[in-house]
Amino acid sequence: MLFFLRKISFKKKLTILVSFAIFIPLVISGFLAGSFLHRHFLAMHTTQLQTEIKTLSLLLSQRQSELTQGIQRVASDNTLQVTLDLEILPQLSKYLNYQADTIHFTSLMVTDSVGQIIDMTGDRNSVCFDKNVPQLFVDSFFVGLCHSSIIKRNDKTLGYLIGEMSLSDNRFKQYLHTNLVNNYIIWIDGKPLISDLNFPKDKDHDFPVPSETISDFQTTNGNFKILSKQMDFRGSEVFISSLLPLTSYNAALQNAVVTILISSLALFLIILFVLNRFIIDLTRPIIELTAASDFMKKGKYHKIKLDLQRPDEFGLLNVAFSNMSKSLQDNLEEMEELVLLRTAELHEINKALENELGERKQAQAAKEKLVEELQTALNEIKTLHGIIPICSYCKKIRSDEGAWTMLEEYFSYHTNIDFTHGICPECKDDVYSDFVKKIAKK
Repeated sequence: MLFFLRKISFKKKLTILVSFAIFIPLVISGFLAGSFLHRHFLAMHTTQLQTEIKTLSLLLSQRQSELTQGIQRVASDNTLQVTLDLEILPQLSKYLNYQADTIHFTSLMVTDSVGQIIDMTGDRNSVCFDKNVPQLFVDSFFVGLCHSSIIKRNDKTLGYLIGEMSLSDNRFKQYLHTNLVNNYIIWIDGKPLISDLNFPKDKDHDFPVPSETISDFQTTNGNFKILSKQMDFRGSEVFISSLLPLTSYNAALQNAVVTILISSLALFLIILFVLNRFIIDLTRPIIELTAASDFMKKGKYHKIKLDLQRPDEFGLLNVAFSNMSKSLQDNLEEMEELVLLRTAELHEINKALENELGERKQAQAAKEKLVEELQTALNEIKTLHGIIPICSYCKKIRSDEGAWTMLEEYFSYHTNIDFTHGICPECKDDVYSDFVKKIAKK
């Protein structure tokens, strides 16, 4: 049979392996279900119910904590204290409505120090707003939590703040439904007042007493496994329960698992033996290829040993891998030579570039020096261009603005020329001839 397995293709081997891989989990699942389901069935349900009980307990405690912290925060708010102290009733009413909407209070009430109501939101409930405020109150099928806090300002008692949160409204039921997996019941004084199941509204209806051990529970909604826990609420006996629905498929499932286990046990043992031989033969070439790949990665090509004579697809793969490793080795050697050659060429090019860069830096420095010298000379030179209009008599020059200025002023403004005045011999004889003659006569 092993000789036959060597002749068939890898695809057929893989097909056989997949067929076994599909069948074997079914056999194992039946075996495990038959051997462990009965033993762990009750423990699994108990653990799940206990987890749900803890979750439900935390949700109720969180609701109570939200109420307590909300009342204490509002009672300590300076806005409420000042408004109550100054008796600004319209502002007090707006403030209470805003806080009730923000913290989701069902009712919020302020009384004076003797218990007289000053203002409130919602409908007044005599049980909730009694002087001794309970933590939990029930009015018919309405259930809520209450809490009160003293309002003080500068050690002066201004009154009391009393708040109520509903546990039976749709918002809280939706909150429980979102955070719980199973069905739930909250029993108050023996009555299932809060639940996602339907119960008779008749007050005289007899209900089973909640038990803190897992037990069977039957309602109009079906059969359940139930686990309950008592909670500490002042003034009422409160139990919380978590329920797991039981359906008829549980018994049928157990019978089916036993049947599958018995019928498949013998076949499973035979398949397990054959599959083990399949795995050994199938994984050997994979292991060899993995080792060859590791040697090629480390550059140890001489250690690659593959069976190139295999008649199946792994033989073709071994040949291709061997050719690839040889080609890769040749390419690496050629690449190393090319890298060395290219490195030498790049070194020469880099040296030439460095020389050229030095020459360019020198030329750039000379150019910058020349530009600086030309700029300095340009700043010192002021030139005149075009025709200059000059008076033929007084020699004044007309500017572009039409003003007549002395020749000396015009040139001093437009050039760096400064004038110093003297008198030539011809002008001296011409201008001062009469004055010289007078001096000579005297």
